[in-house]
Amino acid sequence: MRVVRRIADVTPGRRFAVTIGAFDGVHLGHQSLFRKLQEQARQHEAGTLAITFDPDPSEVVSPNPPPYLSDLDQKIELIEAQGIDELCIVHFDERIKNLSAQEFMDPIVAAAVVVELVVGHDFAMGHDRHGTRTVLEQYAEQHRFAFAVAEELKLDGQGVSATRIRRLLTDGDVTGAARLLGRFPCIRGPVVEGDKRGRLIGFPTANLGLQQRWAIPADGVYVAYTHLQAEKRQSAVNIGMRPTFDAKQRTIESHILDFSGDIYGEDIAVEFLHRLRGEQKFSGIEEIREQIGRDVQAAREYFGKPRSTSAPSD
Repeated sequence: MRVVRRIADVTPGRRFAVTIGAFDGVHLGHQSLFRKLQEQARQHEAGTLAITFDPDPSEVVSPNPPPYLSDLDQKIELIEAQGIDELCIVHFDERIKNLSAQEFMDPIVAAAVVVELVVGHDFAMGHDRHGTRTVLEQYAEQHRFAFAVAEELKLDGQGVSATRIRRLLTDGDVTGAARLLGRFPCIRGPVVEGDKRGRLIGFPTANLGLQQRWAIPADGVYVAYTHLQAEKRQSAVNIGMRPTFDAKQRTIESHILDFSGDIYGEDIAVEFLHRLRGEQKFSGIEEIREQIGRDVQAAREYFGKPRSTSAPSD
């Protein structure tokens, strides 16, 4: 997949079916849209071009933007896995925010041969979201390219959306979130130095440093994979405030099974597979040690069962 940072840099003169969106998480709904895009592109014997934004438009538009389901690098990887030919990442700022739908579309039409625009069922763009489906359809007709709307993808009678996935994560339902993502939810960041209490207790942990506002699962203990140095390692992960120690900051701590080593500063990814329990407050270190021992054993038993390492299918 070819990745560019300006609309003017897409492959000149190439025929494209185009879609536009934030695509946070690249969940099953987005994947359904990409399949529709590819179907339409084949009909036109054209390539596929996805246009997305960095930062997410909500960072500029909303006073309280929602947390992210993916970082930019992960979004690029996930879109590439969908078989998209070119991806243009537009820097979203006040100038872009204030463009009309026509002002945003004009450079796209100037840069590439647009054969069709394919959008999601609830898509709107431009200043104050005035670029509705009706407006875009009229624009397409004026510029002589086709226009299509992808149907909403539903699971369990409800639409698949980033909002619904965030709600499931807030409830600690990582398996439910995985069904809608088409993969297990994953958070990335560097390993940062903690208070070393895990080592004192006998279960050293890698503390994940967050470099953006991630959609984090509810406090508790999870079975997870920790991706480290191109390897996927079985882990038990604690998320929370560590109430026994009256901690002031929420942490994500991964105890990597059967691993030892200094990995401070290393980039890791934590992939959440299953929630074992909620956060608890203990009477002291010995009670914590016993419970963590049970958590680690539960994680070992989870991995001992024949399970797929990919997200459950719909």
